[in-house]
Amino acid sequence: MRFIPFALLLLHCITPAAWAHDVRMHFIPDQHAALVASRNAQHMVEFARTELNLDLDFSDQSIEKIERVSSELRTDLHREHAALRDVDNLVQMLGSYLGEVYRRNHGGEWGYASPRGKPMMALKTDADDSLLWPTERIRQRLKSGTNNNVWAYYQSRVALANN
Repeated sequence: MRFIPFALLLLHCITPAAWAHDVRMHFIPDQHAALVASRNAQHMVEFARTELNLDLDFSDQSIEKIERVSSELRTDLHREHAALRDVDNLVQMLGSYLGEVYRRNHGGEWGYASPRGKPMMALKTDADDSLLWPTERIRQRLKSGTNNNVWAYYQSRVALANN
């Protein structure tokens, strides 16, 4: 995969922060959230193909590529002394792709839950009704580095779904 120029990433920005943990709480399914996630995921596929020369196919294995993109993006942000808000649109696309891959392959439903009293987009899993916050997982990966490895996280969630 080629280097992601920071200036290019700045062209793909804007959205609010979300909360980070897998949590059980009141969840409201929402078709608009599902549409937004699906569109963002498709934009990620197109962006990866045209800008990164990377094929994403919605397979479980493609999340390993998302981890590599996240790793390179973290390096770029650190090198450029940039803030996450500068690449928020890309974070939204990466998070939506992560969630859509899980939903398509293991079942789930997009909607909203309210951690800390503020409604935020989440994915409720079919396997155990837990809530996933895929966009926040990407955000945490960019903030904290390999401690929040997206590929390892995804594999752990799949393992739970298969038990």
